[in-house]
Amino acid sequence: MKPDINTVGGLMPSTRYEGQLTRLSEEITDSVVNSGATTVSPGQPVGRDPSNPRCGRLAISTDEIVGISLRDPVTYHADSSGNVGFAQYRSIPFLRFGYCGLTPIEQVHAGEGLVAIFSSETGAFTGWGSTAGGISSTRRLMNGHKWETDTAAEASEPGEVSAISTGTVNYVTY
Repeated sequence: MKPDINTVGGLMPSTRYEGQLTRLSEEITDSVVNSGATTVSPGQPVGRDPSNPRCGRLAISTDEIVGISLRDPVTYHADSSGNVGFAQYRSIPFLRFGYCGLTPIEQVHAGEGLVAIFSSETGAFTGWGSTAGGISSTRRLMNGHKWETDTAAEASEPGEVSAISTGTVNYVTY
């Protein structure tokens, strides 16, 4: 909760959540079908499936990362444990251009590049960081993405990230 300046002494809920669009400005989103068995939660990196380039999955360190999964209540799925995300064969919306909320696992500062951190060279995603912590085979730079806010590690309210995709965007016209 944070102070609400619209009422005296009032509080309002956070306006940022993992993978939620944070500004009412132009954004470009895209989507892929989740070909992996793992549910992808909002705010996680989406990797292109090497066996089927039109599909995606929760990124591992060797994948081409196409974007950050976004909150989308229309395509959500809740498993038996109540975990919400994009299950296998569901569409995963991801951010190409715009702003969204993410929680880092290390201290980050505005202007630093966004880094996806993995457990090992062929391992699973563990969290978000910044270029200040370095770039390596387990700390993958998200080209065109940067932190817009100073945010503490595991902060109660996600920080804000901007994205300017360097990938191909497919437009559909009617």
